[in-house]
Amino acid sequence: MKSRTKAAIIGAVLAAGLGYFSLTTPLGDSLVRASYDLPFKFRPFIFPNEVVMVYLDDASHEKLHQKYTEVWNRAFHAKLVNRLTAEHAKAVVFDLIFSDAMDPATDRAFAGAMEQNGNVVLGAELVTTPFGPRGAVEVMLMRPAATFDHSAADLGLDSVFPDADEEIRTYRPAAKYAGQSTPMSSEAWAGALLADPTLLANHALRDSPFWLNYYGPEMATLPSVSLYQALADSDPKLPRGFFSNKVVFVGERLGAELPANRKDEYGSPYSWMPQNRFFSGVGVHATACLNLIRGDYLRRLDWMSERIIVIALGILFGVGFVFIRPVPAVLTAILSVVLIALVDYLFFVKFHYWFPCLIPMAVQIPIALVWAVASESVQLYGQLLKLQKSQG
Repeated sequence: MKSRTKAAIIGAVLAAGLGYFSLTTPLGDSLVRASYDLPFKFRPFIFPNEVVMVYLDDASHEKLHQKYTEVWNRAFHAKLVNRLTAEHAKAVVFDLIFSDAMDPATDRAFAGAMEQNGNVVLGAELVTTPFGPRGAVEVMLMRPAATFDHSAADLGLDSVFPDADEEIRTYRPAAKYAGQSTPMSSEAWAGALLADPTLLANHALRDSPFWLNYYGPEMATLPSVSLYQALADSDPKLPRGFFSNKVVFVGERLGAELPANRKDEYGSPYSWMPQNRFFSGVGVHATACLNLIRGDYLRRLDWMSERIIVIALGILFGVGFVFIRPVPAVLTAILSVVLIALVDYLFFVKFHYWFPCLIPMAVQIPIALVWAVASESVQLYGQLLKLQKSQG
């Protein structure tokens, strides 16, 4: 009995210690990231209707005779905004940086269209410039040209912050940069505020990154049209009133773009699908905006609760498997993995919480099981040796 108790203590230390180590050190980051991605593989796609994407895509380049090497003719943007004004879109968010003045007449028309609309958000970009001998950087805000800056209802940062594997899992509703005393809105936060001003009171949400709740592959779940369709005088697929009460995101999504220029694409939980490998930057902003409007962004337990759960599970499995015979222990381990996966999925779908479930599933349960079987084998071998000695 003493040897079994000792084995149980060692098993608990191993399972709890390795679980804690995986949760709190970079060596476990891949498991944590995979835990976030896992439930999306099983949840059915969701089809939100509060947002519409207008893509500056390959078809629009072709139909509107817009060269890839030139800045988009702002007459197109003015015409688009005028249509969205007429159809009473809730907000218009341009994931574009209008930093330079161009044709004065066209610029005035675009600025006038934005003023008449009153709910247009323009993109702004944080630019980092290295200086000095020690790798210091200067952070500057690239704003739209003054004409457009004054005509827009708000500016929204286009910055996103991918993880080491280039997937974007968290989103910052607002961020500070050098010289800024108050946080500046992201594109998603600015658009969501225009759609739902009551969000303004939620300072905690504005000031804290949240976990993105992707609804599915971008092109499969986010309602979208090409720019040329939105500008057409008549299109059977796009009846008048199509944009009514929607938040409209306008940005690039190109398939024929030169690879050297392909920089605004990121991984998502659906990147394992060959046809949905990338999520556009404007798609990420639109998804974040939907999360804010719908209130279904993902949450994660506080760091203390996660650590307590991981340690408790480690102790439970590390001790429990030692007192179970090997075959029942294997069956119990399989059942435990399934149960943890089901509970994690339930909390993900019903309550929008996710947990690093692969740490107990892929680390703690296997190590506890291996230790229990190994310690049982050692004990049986020791008993066999004693029996042989007593008979010899």
